Amino acid sequence: MSQISRLKYRISVSGTSADELFTGYYDHYHAYLHDTQADTLLYHDSLEFWMEHIRPWVRNPYLQDPTLFVKNPFFRDHIYLRQDEFENYMVAPWHEPFSEIFLGL
Repeated sequence: MSQISRLKYRISVSGTSADELFTGYYDHYHAYLHDTQADTLLYHDSLEFWMEHIRPWVRNPYLQDPTLFVKNPFFRDHIYLRQDEFENYMVAPWHEPFSEIFLGL
């Protein structure tokens, strides 16, 4: 970043924030909705915000449902959506199984 500044570049594309720009961490909002469901007003307002401002941008079919984690907090199929298709683009064979440790709710 210092070199970019010294060269007087005004814009740099580095990949930083690319997730937010192209996909986002929508599952984090789903987890938030799960955690706020006991506060009826907050949950309702947050869900309404999601439907109006965020859902139109969500391409992942699983994450288009903002109540996904409310219905099933252990749902994880969205993480490697279409992994089998993306494996075909790799130069070397690749497969990465997903696992996590449940520490309790």
